[in-house]
Amino acid sequence: MGLDVIPVNDEPDGFFSRRNPEPKEDTLQGTVEFLKQHNADLAICFDGDADRVVFCDKEGFLGFNESIAFISRLVVKKTGKKKIATTVEAGTLLDLAVKDLGAEVLVTGVTYDQATEEAITIQHARGLTMIHPFDDPLVIAGQGTIGLEILEEEPDIDTVIVPLSGGGLLGGIALTLKSINPKITTIGVSMDQGAAMIESLQAGHVVEIIEHASLADALIGGLGWENRYSFKINQNFVDRTVKVSEQEIAMGMTYALEKENTVVEGGGAVVLAAILAGKVTELGKKAALVISGSNVNLSTLLACIQKLYPYQKLALE
Repeated sequence: MGLDVIPVNDEPDGFFSRRNPEPKEDTLQGTVEFLKQHNADLAICFDGDADRVVFCDKEGFLGFNESIAFISRLVVKKTGKKKIATTVEAGTLLDLAVKDLGAEVLVTGVTYDQATEEAITIQHARGLTMIHPFDDPLVIAGQGTIGLEILEEEPDIDTVIVPLSGGGLLGGIALTLKSINPKITTIGVSMDQGAAMIESLQAGHVVEIIEHASLADALIGGLGWENRYSFKINQNFVDRTVKVSEQEIAMGMTYALEKENTVVEGGGAVVLAAILAGKVTELGKKAALVISGSNVNLSTLLACIQKLYPYQKLALE
């Protein structure tokens, strides 16, 4: 390809990682390492009098859920001070991993926005502290540490491509990178239907979107009319955005498993999809792909593979 691709979340012996002997495998990390590396700042939210918290998250984006549930349990163990973590999710897939960590899991509504409204209702009714999955300065700062890791690995990185949903991940990374080197190009990738941040950036303000089912289910959902941080950060620090189709996302998931021996969820595979489909060009000499997440339903992954295996670039045409 004539491009040196830095594997932030990839296997060490595949195409995208062959030039880096010790890549970072975030998709394979457990909760403890996830917290140590990226979301340690969330612990600050549990200081003081915040004995109980409520957080609303998308079905499929389990790292955030597990982070807060894990911190809550850790605080109880070390201080004896009671902490209750409640997650409100859309859909019907109960996050057993979060429940095992001691959190109360409430599944409500059909869309992420409906789950958010319910979370706010519960927050006021129970007197809880809200921790937002992407529009929170501490969460954004935690995600920004990924940008620091990229620069530690490759100080002369040219381009960084990141999955884009509510903008906490991309916003944190872009803010970090641009603050250190404004010449670095930051690119966000979403599915082609219901891409809330992309639609909002194009309109110049937060817009309401219609949610559509997608392989990239972790990227589904609106920004919220009360958005205070993530939209402005993405507006100021993100250079370009790209949309990919469901076919292209499925191809990215298939490619990751077949060529890289890595299970990648649709929300993380969008960056691979953008590269493989030729939708991201002019990357410079070195680019980093942030492939975030391996939480994919097994039947969904098998359906993609059975349809698209073996990987062929022509399948995208």
